[in-house]
Amino acid sequence: MLMLAGLVTDIVAVYTGVRQVAFIVHTFMDLSHVDYRHFIWIFFFGMANSMMNPIIYGACLFCRSKKHEQRRYEREIRKLRSIG
Repeated sequence: MLMLAGLVTDIVAVYTGVRQVAFIVHTFMDLSHVDYRHFIWIFFFGMANSMMNPIIYGACLFCRSKKHEQRRYEREIRKLRSIG
């Protein structure tokens, strides 16, 4: 539950900040002189990042659960060896 709360807090903090900066830039700066290709690369980077975040998060959770299973197994083996 604590991990979920941290994840939600991180998402809100990151995406709220990005949106506020984007709003300020688009409102107060003249972007007509910026080449369109730069916007395409920024959009591509943002979309690639959005697609990779769930994959990386899932991989980290999967690797973590494997380690926990292995540690639990090793603890059980130690207990059995200490008993016998």
